[in-house]
Amino acid sequence: MTLAGIRQAIRDIIDSPGTDSFFGDTMLNRMINQSYKKMVMKIQKKFAGYYLKQSTITTIAGTYLYDLPTDAVAVDDIYNADGESLFAGNKREFQVVDNSGDPAYYDFFGNHVWLNPVPDAADTLNINYSYMPADLGSNNETPDFPIADCAQLVVLDVAIACKTRDEASASALKTMYNELERDILSLLIARNMRETRRVRGGTNNFGTTDV
Repeated sequence: MTLAGIRQAIRDIIDSPGTDSFFGDTMLNRMINQSYKKMVMKIQKKFAGYYLKQSTITTIAGTYLYDLPTDAVAVDDIYNADGESLFAGNKREFQVVDNSGDPAYYDFFGNHVWLNPVPDAADTLNINYSYMPADLGSNNETPDFPIADCAQLVVLDVAIACKTRDEASASALKTMYNELERDILSLLIARNMRETRRVRGGTNNFGTTDV
């Protein structure tokens, strides 16, 4: 379901015409993206392997802090060219003076990753991380969900928010939302148990480049 389709489905439920001056496209888009992010966080708790990406960190001799990808919400693994994973450490114990070599530990400092020992040469580290999808911006964009019906949850969630002035309608929609959410999250748990973890490539689509 595209952004335009989600918006129209919401309008159908709340009986709002496309010319509605209050629930205009801009407001509905904002509400849809808020609900989208909320749904993504729920899915991450049940099916952690879905929203994964892979990126790289290019080390520089003498530099120990490196930016995390801007869409990263949690780091799953950091490993070197030999496939050896770095261990999660404690930056309070890291020594940044006279302590250089191949990084073996990492910790976080704001939106940076802190490597220890301090790299003594240029190298490439791989990083697998959970990410937050970008907001839907154009009408033909579709949300990134593992199950298509998740988009209907967004429709119901936003419709509930629009109908808060009508308690009876909001209550009925909330019941529909809760039932659909329960079914979808149950499916995700079962699917997560069956499948191996997938790391999403730079195209953000599953395919022959997935690792």
